[in-house]
Amino acid sequence: MDELDDKEILTQFAGRTQPAAPLHPFRNMVLTDSLAPVTLITGHRTPDEAAHLVCGRPGRFGDVVRHTRVGLLREAEFLVRPTPAIRFPEHVSVVLARSWTKEDARRFDGCFGPITWWKEKEEERDA
Repeated sequence: MDELDDKEILTQFAGRTQPAAPLHPFRNMVLTDSLAPVTLITGHRTPDEAAHLVCGRPGRFGDVVRHTRVGLLREAEFLVRPTPAIRFPEHVSVVLARSWTKEDARRFDGCFGPITWWKEKEEERDA
């Protein structure tokens, strides 16, 4: 995959099995003991779509997504690059050229719109 366009929409997914506070389920900085980037997904994805891509399962209670644009992250000094894998071609990595701080985490969160929680489909609930 080539360079991402600034207008490209990205999705961040958090599942109920991830260790995060219920009111802020998203990872918003690189862990201090890890070099792993923050992972996003190309495109505007629903919680169900994101769960399929990231976990290989349908969406469920507790799954949540939020969205941003590549350009917003770049304006906030984040490096955004496509890092596709064979089983996950939609994978995008977000990093900084230095260690992340709490201020960086706040700036990262500020790049995103409102969160969307997974909702059970009517037909599944009535079955």
